[in-house]
Amino acid sequence: MLQILGVAKNQEPNKKVWVANGSDETWVDDFKGSPPVDTHSIIPFVINPPTEKLCFGRGIATASPSSLEGGGKTKVSERFAGGTNTAFDRGTIFHKWMEDIEWFDGNVPSVDALIDSAPAQEASRLDDEILKKIASDCHNALQKNELQKLLTKEDGNACVYLEQEFMLRVEKGTSFAEVIMQEPTDIRGSIDRLVVHNDENGNVIRAEVIDWKSDVFENETLEQKVEHYAPQLATYRLAAAKLLNIQVEDVKAVLAFLIEEKIEDITDKASVKCP
Repeated sequence: MLQILGVAKNQEPNKKVWVANGSDETWVDDFKGSPPVDTHSIIPFVINPPTEKLCFGRGIATASPSSLEGGGKTKVSERFAGGTNTAFDRGTIFHKWMEDIEWFDGNVPSVDALIDSAPAQEASRLDDEILKKIASDCHNALQKNELQKLLTKEDGNACVYLEQEFMLRVEKGTSFAEVIMQEPTDIRGSIDRLVVHNDENGNVIRAEVIDWKSDVFENETLEQKVEHYAPQLATYRLAAAKLLNIQVEDVKAVLAFLIEEKIEDITDKASVKCP
């Protein structure tokens, strides 16, 4: 810039070497001092307590459906057991693959196709052989008639919602299977697969909540697994009933153990009782 102006490069600090034509060197004076502040008196007002008793007096407790698994208790041995991260990544990958299926169209994806479509972050943390084993397990499960039937659209007017999110406020005393809520609680979660059946007029008549599980039965039986997950599925039943404006009795609960290839209707176990 100094070369363009034709002046020496070495200049004293704060020395003006050029002033544009028409410039106002006093412009900064307009910003000096404090601007006037308009003050207004505030009309007195009263904050009334909420009319809804659930909100009165304190904050609302929160919970997730999965926090109610196993009666709301966590075994320390399971929390710190080895392989927990691998099991979590395995479950996330399985859920993604099942989420890719709106309705079963008769085509079972190959093992290679499943590997290619696995979520990158979780897949990168797994050994190649482990990922291949997971993909093979999913491929085998999708070849079973029972799972194909579960994913096939029935005759009639039906629609499916994948990873349907919800927030549900329940009162103290609400029970999900053997878990009884000890205080008003907001439960927030998402239903893996929500299938809604409508009549010829488009009115909802019944629904199914389906939850995918990638558990491997080692020291537990199928019955123990069902009891463990029943409270979680019970919250899904109530949430679906509220979302669809139907009775909870009209919502079926299904656990799908993909690796073990077990499809279980646990509606009776996933009971809901509201005070």
